[in-house]
Amino acid sequence: MSNVVRLILACLLTVAALFGEQVVEIIKNNVEIINTPSVNVDEPSLEYRTLVQKIIAVNIEKEDAKQISDFFLEVADVVNSDPGFLASTGKFREFNIKSGGLNFAGLELKDKYPNLGEEIDSAITNTIGLEDQELTSEKRKDLRDCLNAIAWGVHQ
Repeated sequence: MSNVVRLILACLLTVAALFGEQVVEIIKNNVEIINTPSVNVDEPSLEYRTLVQKIIAVNIEKEDAKQISDFFLEVADVVNSDPGFLASTGKFREFNIKSGGLNFAGLELKDKYPNLGEEIDSAITNTIGLEDQELTSEKRKDLRDCLNAIAWGVHQ
């Protein structure tokens, strides 16, 4: 390698070491990152729109609504596609609590929207009840529709 190439590389490395973080910060601050939902949320039936009415009434910020919506769409997909994993309503509750805890960890949503969690739990409870029972295909469909309605409701 010639001395000129070495000198140019040394200068580039020195500049990157001295100003690299500042350049990255400038780029981060001036480039708009657009996160769009990967899936469109279909409007639920009147029954489920009524069920999530109190969730709709909460004024949720767009970014938080996307996070919440994506979570409930994924949970609805698990409920729909994996009957062996979630065989009962009790198993679903357990899964919902653990996966929700992991999904929303580090996000400051806990006290940001008073009663939102209770309203979501209420909608789910009104759909599958409080007792641990088998998640039949009919209950599974109702639960999936409820979860999709919650995902839709947070965007309204």
